[in-house]
Amino acid sequence: QPIHPSFISRTLKNYLQIMQWQFIQRGEKEYALRLSLKDDNAFSAEREVLQDLRESLGDNAAIRIEYIKEIPVLNSGKRKCVVNEWSDKP
Repeated sequence: QPIHPSFISRTLKNYLQIMQWQFIQRGEKEYALRLSLKDDNAFSAEREVLQDLRESLGDNAAIRIEYIKEIPVLNSGKRKCVVNEWSDKP
């Protein structure tokens, strides 16, 4: 089932340490969450975020958190928050 990007936004807005985020689907049940944090301290709510996302994506969703400095900016000056890298075609 498709999930609206606002679901992720509503989930992550509760974590004040997150400055920028990008959610990527890489496979049928394989996801990456790229986070840019406001400081370099360890993200203490990682387990909570994964649990919140799995509530909508399913318990068998494989979600990996990747920490990055900044989400790349598109030519339009905007950042793409949701990316689909998965194709179900062989």
